[in-house]
Amino acid sequence: MVDVLSAVLSLVHARGSVSGRLRAGGEWSLILPAPENPKFNAVVKGQCWLATDALEAPVRLAEGDGFLLVDSGPYTLSSSPDLPPDKSQRRVRGGDRRRGDDR
Repeated sequence: MVDVLSAVLSLVHARGSVSGRLRAGGEWSLILPAPENPKFNAVVKGQCWLATDALEAPVRLAEGDGFLLVDSGPYTLSSSPDLPPDKSQRRVRGGDRRRGDDR
């Protein structure tokens, strides 16, 4: 039996990469740049809202949900669909991937 998803990904020459992770708490809303390639994200814990120009309304995502962005333009992830995005990104901090922690 042929795995349809694998066949489609092979046709578009998809490749895998890990771009990072986001840990957030409290009230937050971030606008993120359009991905250059198809981008898959998964909610590992908690919940958030996804908004893009391609969606009629924000979509609530919960633990175990995933989403794929293809030609989406910039997108927003937030704790509430009513919060305006923090365009300064001043609260976004990188973690040390070698140690596996977040800062």
